[in-house]
Amino acid sequence: MTATFQKISTTREEYVSVLENLKAEAPAPLKKGKKLSKPQQQHLALIDALEARIEVIDAELAVSNSFPAVISQNGSVSLLLLERPDLQSYR
Repeated sequence: MTATFQKISTTREEYVSVLENLKAEAPAPLKKGKKLSKPQQQHLALIDALEARIEVIDAELAVSNSFPAVISQNGSVSLLLLERPDLQSYR
């Protein structure tokens, strides 16, 4: 069996919302002696993996907010380092 999960989030709030929806759909705690099915195990593993990424996302947002960028029509990104006095040596 194969399953695919795909979601695009452009903000931290959207990411957390997706995570909360997955948690709401998570399997209920099992009675003693019962086992989770493979899809249920994978659902919980996905939640754990996405929760672990929140710190990474926060760090990426902190960096992206520190370095304003311009995205051209062809999709390339240019950092605006010249407006940062502490980064003038990188011209």
